[in-house]
Amino acid sequence: MSEFIPSSCSDLHTVLPVIWFGASLAAQQLAHQMTVRWPEMLFLTLEVVKLPAFGLALVAPLTTGNWSSLVSLSLDSCGLKAQGISLLIQGNWPALACLHLSDNCLDAEAMALLVKGKWPLTEINLHYNPALDAMGIKYLSAANWSLKSLGISHTPFCAAMVVELAKLQLHDLTTIDLEKTGMAAAAMSELAKADWPLLRKLILSQNNLDAAAMHHLSMMCLPKLEVLELAWANLISAGAYWLARGCYPLLQRLDLSYNKLDAKAVQYIANGRWPLLQSLSLTGNPFGRHGWQHLTKGRWPRLNELVVDPSGHMTALGV
Repeated sequence: MSEFIPSSCSDLHTVLPVIWFGASLAAQQLAHQMTVRWPEMLFLTLEVVKLPAFGLALVAPLTTGNWSSLVSLSLDSCGLKAQGISLLIQGNWPALACLHLSDNCLDAEAMALLVKGKWPLTEINLHYNPALDAMGIKYLSAANWSLKSLGISHTPFCAAMVVELAKLQLHDLTTIDLEKTGMAAAAMSELAKADWPLLRKLILSQNNLDAAAMHHLSMMCLPKLEVLELAWANLISAGAYWLARGCYPLLQRLDLSYNKLDAKAVQYIANGRWPLLQSLSLTGNPFGRHGWQHLTKGRWPRLNELVVDPSGHMTALGV
């Protein structure tokens, strides 16, 4: 869709609800479309992605004109740094709820500017930002946003970053994505101090969650948790023991795929008190025939999807 260039606002309504400009469209041409040919911007979502060489040229036209209906803005892989963010915060977007800034160069300076944006944000994605540090995380506390979704996956976290993350007063937060952030036991001990009473979805896949890390996870107060993703997390039976002891009365989906869960681990999981569990993924785990026997004893009356793979092939079974 990157070749599509609407000639009028009517085209935006009738042809495409989402405008996605890929690397084949020059920034100058895009700026012209925004400021001259589309004088009244009425669409809800704009994605400008994979143009790292034109970050500033792309942001400038977004801060002018009528964008009163814009709800979601994606500027992923646009090479944005502090200078670009200083332009971005000038945007007058009274309806902007979702902002995606993944795969950029956001450091503490950029984050200090970003939190000045006067938008009613409920979702922000900062995935793949390796320059992000503890101070950058801390600046999020200064934002006047009621965040419900925060994504910071595939970003290496140091201990200080986890400390600052746990301190954030995100009382409306329902989803957090911390996949592949280097979480291990020490980090999880800090994360367990977070006060996110409304959290419904927690993603911790591709981390090193040993028994100690899972112990800390089990201590987190997550009374509203519905989705827990722990795939590729080096889980073993000792970690499964602590997982089963966690209090997640509303848990509906649990992803434990591609770990090191043997029959003993599955026995612990089968003892998990998750009466609302509907989906369980155990694919890629070496639990064998005895593990299957333990699974039949699980107390999950609402389970309707079991994904298992004892033979090396993913299989979806209705239960």
